[in-house]
Amino acid sequence: MVTTVFKQPYSLQVELPQARQATIVEEKKLVASIDKSGAMELNRQLVSMAKLPALLAREKETTRSLTLIIRTDKKTRHGLVLEVMEIAKRLDVDKVVLATEEEKEL
Repeated sequence: MVTTVFKQPYSLQVELPQARQATIVEEKKLVASIDKSGAMELNRQLVSMAKLPALLAREKETTRSLTLIIRTDKKTRHGLVLEVMEIAKRLDVDKVVLATEEEKEL
């Protein structure tokens, strides 16, 4: 599994889990955010699970990206993350990474 530190303002507020090691992703990517209530957005566009495949396909074509970054709240239902990953896999997204926050040193 690959994680990344991602620093951009988003309309959905999620509390990312922390990780000791992270890879910084530089190029334009597909970014899905899921909050603890299950609300979701893709590249800052609110979307339902039913409409996610069509929007993801369109955004994949627009960005020409084969990487999907999934930002989730610590309390987001695991099943939602798996559904998003399965949709990405069906659409031939090559890499799916989970965003985390850099762990603070004590």
